[in-house]
Amino acid sequence: MAATLSPTAIAQQRHGEAWLMAPEAHTFWSQFKQFQAQFATHQPHDILLAEACPVRFLAAFLAATAHPCRLWLANPQWGHQEWQQVAAQCHPDIAIGTVPPLIKAPGKTEDKVQSPHSPSHPATQPPSHPATQPPRSTILIPTGGSSGNIRFDTHTWETLSASVQGFCQHFDCPTVNAYCLLPLYHVSGLMQALRCWLTGGKLVVQTFQAWLQQGPISQIIPSDDAVGSSSSFISLVPTQLQRSLQASWDTVSWLKQFTAILLGGAPPWPSLLTVSRDLRLPLAPTYGMTETASQVATLLPREFLSGQASSGRALPHAQLKIQDATSCDLPPGVVGAIAIAAQSLALASGTARITSPLRTGDLGYLDQAGFLHVVGRETALIITGGEKVQPAEVEAAILA
Repeated sequence: MAATLSPTAIAQQRHGEAWLMAPEAHTFWSQFKQFQAQFATHQPHDILLAEACPVRFLAAFLAATAHPCRLWLANPQWGHQEWQQVAAQCHPDIAIGTVPPLIKAPGKTEDKVQSPHSPSHPATQPPSHPATQPPRSTILIPTGGSSGNIRFDTHTWETLSASVQGFCQHFDCPTVNAYCLLPLYHVSGLMQALRCWLTGGKLVVQTFQAWLQQGPISQIIPSDDAVGSSSSFISLVPTQLQRSLQASWDTVSWLKQFTAILLGGAPPWPSLLTVSRDLRLPLAPTYGMTETASQVATLLPREFLSGQASSGRALPHAQLKIQDATSCDLPPGVVGAIAIAAQSLALASGTARITSPLRTGDLGYLDQAGFLHVVGRETALIITGGEKVQPAEVEAAILA
């Protein structure tokens, strides 16, 4: 698989391929070349990418990863409050897409590009790399976490590639095809695109609302090709899956064609899983976060359909630990803090370096077979009458 190749090598290998299906997808390669030329000419230190058009987003993203720069991903639909938070952290040399005036510091616009050797902003930038390391691109992916405050997790081509490789090994699929209904600036959408790009697969991009109302814009890639090496995936959050099952067209038959329906982003409620199992949907509940470049544990569809209720086993590139308050490992079956060591672990979250294993703030346990069971958040614990109660338990009781 090609996941270990450099961004430049991948682009050369796939040059001219019709790998992307979306409106105006035929313009991908011409836009890719334009961005390559722009970045080579201006040598930007910081690029802010807030592009709503998926074709233009991917062309800019993939061109930028070949240059030694910081690439900041942003949601073009953010409001003033969110952009204020971004402005305090990101000072771009080049801004691509829909960016409000407040984000453009003096001398840093698309028309006047600041030298990459200009002074940076150490109070708000992620930690720099040691001088002994060669220059490389870093990808800063936004996340709100549980606080609602926007911060950026600093990844590299290597950490994102490690996530792709672990995914392929877990599902035993050298080539990944995906139908993406999630935003590309978010880790859950971005990783779908990178799995296809790195493994030689094809990607379909459509907004969830358009898909729900109008149906798919393309036939999905068959789940198995002539030699049985290609698999197709779709990723949904639980509320999207719920709305899909209530759509006016036959979404169930369409969803059944996928190798797996990756389900993550939030805990699914039991009734949703029960209905999905009754419908024989190939669900693959996942556990992961922006800091880990998406999932580090995934339940395989055959395990889900057999009645298994968990977030699955760790992917090959990750190790899961359950720890007590003193960071000592706990035995199977005992609830504690979930900690992750992974090749896909981000270098930093905001201005703080990430150390391995990463304490996630989530509570859970590993059973004897190594399946991860997530039970809640450390900070959300309710103590009532001397009893410790997880909000998820109360929610489940209400939903039941």
